[in-house]
Amino acid sequence: MWYIVECEEGASLYYGFSKEISKEEFVERIENQTLLEVLNRVEVQKGDVMFIEPGTIHAIGRGNVTYWVYA
Repeated sequence: MWYIVECEEGASLYYGFSKEISKEEFVERIENQTLLEVLNRVEVQKGDVMFIEPGTIHAIGRGNVTYWVYA
């Protein structure tokens, strides 16, 4: 779980895929630095709480101060 302590305007988090991709496409996108194009991007605001299912790809975008809770 992530709690957004502070964030800049337009800050975001990434989690999960926006479409199904193959292992080959995953590797290709990492090599080509295009993985963000197929990840879900969610804009956040101070005080937002996000629960990310275990095993889900995720990343904290620029401009966030987060508190991470492992449950």
